[in-house]
This record gives sequence, C-alpha cells and structure tokens, in this order.
Amino acid sequence: MKHLKRFETYSINEEEGRISQFFRGHDSSEDRDAKMREFFKELDSYEEQAKNDTEIVFNRQSLEKKAKDNNYKGHLEARDSRSGGTYIIYVDGVSDFGKIANAAAHKRNNPLN
Repeated sequence: MKHLKRFETYSINEEEGRISQFFRGHDSSEDRDAKMREFFKELDSYEEQAKNDTEIVFNRQSLEKKAKDNNYKGHLEARDSRSGGTYIIYVDGVSDFGKIANAAAHKRNNPLN
C-alpha cells in the first residue's frame, strides 16, 4: 500500500495533459501553437513550390480556414489527380476521443444506423 497516493497529495495537473490531448487533440495551448507554426511552415514551402511549378493547384486561404476549423490537428498532403497536376489538400486530424467515437458509430450493431 506504500505505492498508493493519498488523495490530499494527488495533483489533478498530473493527468491534465493526457486528458486534454485525449479530448482536444493537443496537450496544451503551447502544443497547439507549435502545430500551428509547423503547419504554416509547411504551407509556405508548398506555396514556394507552387510559384515554380504551374502543375500544382494551391489555395492558401482555403487551406488556412480548414486548418483553423480543425484546430491544426491535421496535415497538408500533395495528391496527384488523374487529369494531371498536383493538388495540395488539408487532411483533417482527429483526437483520440474522436477516433473512439467514430469506431463506435461504425459498429455493425450500431442502433444509430
């Protein structure tokens, strides 16, 4: 019983980061800001590529809006199209809670279907 903590010595902040990441997708606002900076750095590099290559289809405003709406959990991806050209798209990211909820919603015996 030595290894158990007493309630008075337990700090809720020890678990706060993991719980926050589970529901929101980010440990903290600093983690979110780091992801946002990483997104804009990647966005700038794709924009630079698009200036030099006319085959790349790129809409910066649309990508920024999608990333902001998704709380910067996703990432950018370059996809080739059948008709030629490369499209830069934003792939939505999901928190762990969202993944579990999505899996539960697609169960075979789901009453919501």
